[in-house]
Amino acid sequence: MNELTEKRTPEQIGAEIRMYVDVGRRVTLLCAIEIGRRLVEAKELLPHGEWLPWLQRETEFSDRSAARYM
Repeated sequence: MNELTEKRTPEQIGAEIRMYVDVGRRVTLLCAIEIGRRLVEAKELLPHGEWLPWLQRETEFSDRSAARYM
């Protein structure tokens, strides 16, 4: 019997769902951290007054959202 033909219990399915939720949270956190690092890097490289135009042009983040990531 393979996984496709094996009978599974609702408890097994629930455990799988919880595992995917946990993995999703970890990946989301990792991505948020990396986005924040890159936003900080870009802001440091831009001349004064160019941050907000760059942010608007290159990302979908508002200034407030970017600040939260940073």
